Amino acid sequence: MSDLDLPHVLVIYEPAERYPCGTPTQVAQALAAMPEMAVHMARLGEAAARGEILLGGPASGRDGRPQGGMVVFRGLDLAAVAAFVADDPVVREGIERARVCRFEPVLG
Repeated sequence: MSDLDLPHVLVIYEPAERYPCGTPTQVAQALAAMPEMAVHMARLGEAAARGEILLGGPASGRDGRPQGGMVVFRGLDLAAVAAFVADDPVVREGIERARVCRFEPVLG
């Protein structure tokens, strides 16, 4: 069975009410200082170590300013990923909002 045969779920994180403002450097520093972001990254790291994440990372605009990120989960169903995201402190605390949707890779 290849990765393409497994279920995939895409999570798109976008700035929410508590997302910091400022220059790209200020935003990156503010995010790095947030305890919620440290927990967010630790949880994603644990999921990646279990093989549940195909890829993920931050996104930025043309000006270099961070604008959230995305994660592609593999081998988990939509409900499991939605529960994972609902328990994410950056989502719970209004730093980022997340869209969770099925993803059907056709290349790769």
